[in-house]
Amino acid sequence: MTRYEFLKNAGFGGAALMTLLTACSKSSDLSPIATPGSVDFTLDLTTSANAALKNSGGYIINSNVVVARTSQGTYVAGSHICTHEARTKVVFLNNEFYCTEHGARFTTAGVGLNSYASAGLSVYKTELSGNSLRIYS
Repeated sequence: MTRYEFLKNAGFGGAALMTLLTACSKSSDLSPIATPGSVDFTLDLTTSANAALKNSGGYIINSNVVVARTSQGTYVAGSHICTHEARTKVVFLNNEFYCTEHGARFTTAGVGLNSYASAGLSVYKTELSGNSLRIYS
């Protein structure tokens, strides 16, 4: 049960709930709430910073985007910001996007696989040209 759910079940609501949540949280507990926006960047797959993308299941995080290589050898990209509680905790695990905070699971198309992932995940297009991988919305 999250702190929010606990306080809500205890009868706190509205402004009182927000005041308590703000007062009880440390800045390191919460990632800034942000919504994925327009994305357009290119990765050089020959650099050491992107070496993880040479292997199936490997991933990197760039500009709040998780870029990964699937077990089929294709590239996928999804938001690093989980839709469950807007935490920057999404990684690529077992050929799906996975939030390490509460266990939200998403397909490579962004479809939620459990109740924590019901809102889905923003995914982006990828385009490979030689050693350049473009990620865009």
